[in-house]
Amino acid sequence: MIKFGTDGWRGIIAEDFSVFNLQRVAAGIALYLKEENLKDPVFIGYDTRFLSERFARKVAEVFASYGIKALLGDRFYPTPITAFAARFFNLSGAVMITASHNPSYYNGVKFIPSYGGPASLEITSKIENLIPEKAEERAFNEGLIEEFSPFSAYLEEIKKIIDFELISRSNLKLVFNPNYGAAIGLFEKIFSTTPLHFLVINNYRDPYFGGRNPDTNTENLRLLLKTVREESAVAGFSLDGDADRFGVVESPFSIFSTNELLPILTYYLLEVKGWRGNVVRTVATTHLLDRIAERYGLALVETP
Repeated sequence: MIKFGTDGWRGIIAEDFSVFNLQRVAAGIALYLKEENLKDPVFIGYDTRFLSERFARKVAEVFASYGIKALLGDRFYPTPITAFAARFFNLSGAVMITASHNPSYYNGVKFIPSYGGPASLEITSKIENLIPEKAEERAFNEGLIEEFSPFSAYLEEIKKIIDFELISRSNLKLVFNPNYGAAIGLFEKIFSTTPLHFLVINNYRDPYFGGRNPDTNTENLRLLLKTVREESAVAGFSLDGDADRFGVVESPFSIFSTNELLPILTYYLLEVKGWRGNVVRTVATTHLLDRIAERYGLALVETP
């Protein structure tokens, strides 16, 4: 039986994660969309893993066979951009072909509902119950599969958040590391209009991820820090395989995990930007956020 974990279904390629099982999962998602009467298109993103683009195409074909329009990514995209597409374009949801930070011999499927976040247990349970034992061969309408790029819209939204003028005046030198993953080529596009001095490493597709897990673990961040020091840069930024995890290093010796960075970012939003509102974190996220929320008299909300 196929079971969804905390953020999708994953398996070893050619064992659990086969075209046969992928088509079953895609059929389960299609049946869920039909049952919920969700009639808008679905965006399908994919990462740089072995055959990810072919797997994404298979999902699109299954959706099309159920009369669901599939917007197939024109290139590999990070999970956050795939999630952005679901919400920004008012879609029925999105599917991401990825195994995130798992070893290279894994692949997987994330279903992202229209709200742009991870699917709830209620949603994944419904999908699991609808997955057929065998996906029937169904004719599909090629006209229901369209190549699609969400990046221009994503970049315009990023420009509303990031102070590019401040970055332009900073005269910093930075190192970016997409870890051979879904974010390769995107740093250059985002910062192309700024005079920011930056170097991008591991910036080409490698389904083996350089022989290491595509993660922002301490070992990989140490390698990034070595490059930062060698290049006389100020800091380095690293992403995992599907670019929804991040880590930061600061010359000469500092390494920051995500759970160390989130309290810093929260403090910045509250103290410098003056934002107020609930502080929301997942059950696996640092409890330092609870203490910051308490200090500022804000409610802390924990989600699964």
